Amino acid sequence: MSRCTASTCSPVTWRLSPGHDNGYDRDLPGLYPDLLRPLPDATIAPMLGSWRGLWVDFRVDEPAAAGLHEVDITISDARSRVLYRHTMRIEVIGSGLPPLPIANTHWFHCDGLAQFYGVEVFSEQHWQLIDAFLGSASRMQVNMILTPVWTPPLDTETGGHRLTTQLLRITHRKGRYSVDFTLLDRWLELCRKHGIERLEIAHLFTQWGAHATPSIYVTRAGESVEEFGWHVSATDPKYRRFLEQVLPVLKTHLAQHWGLERVLFHLSDEPNGRGQLSSYLQAKAIVEDLLAPCTVIDALSDAEFYDTGAVPHPVVATDAIAPFLARGVRRLWVYYCVNQDRGVSNRFFAMPSSRNRVIGHQLFAYDCAGFLNWGFNFYNSELSRRPINPFQDTTASLMYRAQFEHVWQCAVGRALAAGGDMRSNPVRCPTSWRAPTLATVVGLALLTAACGGGGSSSTGSDQTKGVTIAVALAADPPPAADLAAFTKQSGITVNWVNIDWDSLQTKISTAATAKTYFADATDVDWSRVGQLGKLGWFSPMEKYTDTGPLKADMPQLTSFTSGALDGRQHRSTKPPCVSGCSECVHFDFAVSR
Repeated sequence: MSRCTASTCSPVTWRLSPGHDNGYDRDLPGLYPDLLRPLPDATIAPMLGSWRGLWVDFRVDEPAAAGLHEVDITISDARSRVLYRHTMRIEVIGSGLPPLPIANTHWFHCDGLAQFYGVEVFSEQHWQLIDAFLGSASRMQVNMILTPVWTPPLDTETGGHRLTTQLLRITHRKGRYSVDFTLLDRWLELCRKHGIERLEIAHLFTQWGAHATPSIYVTRAGESVEEFGWHVSATDPKYRRFLEQVLPVLKTHLAQHWGLERVLFHLSDEPNGRGQLSSYLQAKAIVEDLLAPCTVIDALSDAEFYDTGAVPHPVVATDAIAPFLARGVRRLWVYYCVNQDRGVSNRFFAMPSSRNRVIGHQLFAYDCAGFLNWGFNFYNSELSRRPINPFQDTTASLMYRAQFEHVWQCAVGRALAAGGDMRSNPVRCPTSWRAPTLATVVGLALLTAACGGGGSSSTGSDQTKGVTIAVALAADPPPAADLAAFTKQSGITVNWVNIDWDSLQTKISTAATAKTYFADATDVDWSRVGQLGKLGWFSPMEKYTDTGPLKADMPQLTSFTSGALDGRQHRSTKPPCVSGCSECVHFDFAVSR
């Protein structure tokens, strides 16, 4: 059986930083072949000045077909005139691949499906989508699925919310919690249908250090209320009381209807540093006895979490694996995302296919027990501030959305799966963006004014009085009263322009490449800061300010920064602004990796 798909181009706005390794085919933004669109009639339209590619799959299910085969490929025009003909030899091996012997998970995000198809969560249409996407995952050897017993507390801005996707219907009555497993049972049924072997339960605490509880809704007196979330500390005794009642019945249900030995739990994703080690250990103490004897895994890069016993089963970033190998950690899990861009395998468009597929050989060579990536269908921006369109923002996931009954795939994913060495579902690195709070924007702008030479904080400095700056962000402007107060305090008038995220990133790249500028303050993806800094598009600001006071507005600062903001006031010729003028005050900022 054969199937033909068109490999069409997808937009890429990122540029590789200078000094990147030589394992890339290209290092510039542009259009890259990725999206595979079905071609039921095997017809494709050429485009002048561009190119079109075809991806052809040959599927053989009968052992009797083993051996060498000649396949004729012919390309004809609309008048049936043959333009190209080629005969290729294909050898079919007389045996099938065994089931993947390791765990292979790419985090499945139900909120993205509901948002982009415009359907109600867990409606019949939503279940159709979940069914289709689970089937696509399974066909590419994903065998473990993130299960949202409550909305996964992943990539969520502090105080913010992702669309609620909670499988457990929890009711509180007369001092007790009861659980309805109807939705979870339907989820398990679909997982069995598609051959999913393992489940991983949504994290029990928030990301980056387990400081708070996940968003969990409970029905009280007939009304659904957010019982837990950012407003409840991880160590709040009422969360322990809740878990004492819910976790045992959840484990019992999974043991009866799935098999508890095929279930893994998470505490908090990507904890890092001494401070987060302390909070992680406090959270662990709350649930450790309730989870026994189940296995707990968490993604991290800091070996101290393993050394202290906080995380006995780490899922380690591929560029941080050396210390764990040196410690002799056996049956190690690994993961990669957007940060693993030098000297390791990944799935960036610009990498050759061999660099995508080599991860399978490495997993085998190091006897790894599992592979994890978190963006199978992640259709949100970083911190989930807004949804994205995966046809335009190509950094978020592997699976493009399409009709309900079909899921469009990408060429990188098919290449890796067809390679057969890992037989997994590759995922491009998730997008990340942030629009700072008003306090952060105003605070940074005030620091810019201070860098210009001081002055009264109540009326603005002499060097900033009468200055007008343009702020271009993918966010609505703050209240007019706040902008007026800022002008009174700093002397700076702010013209705020709301530009959609994709256009904003394109304008930044275009302006910087052309050595011009379009705004004095703007916003970039946190994961691009290192690249942009080395390109000279943003300058380090650690000489001018301490980032500590900003933590109130950016609690994840320590996870994504090197201790300073990127950005600097450009005034006069010390240093000149990117446009070369000598009069204006420019302020560009981003959060450093």
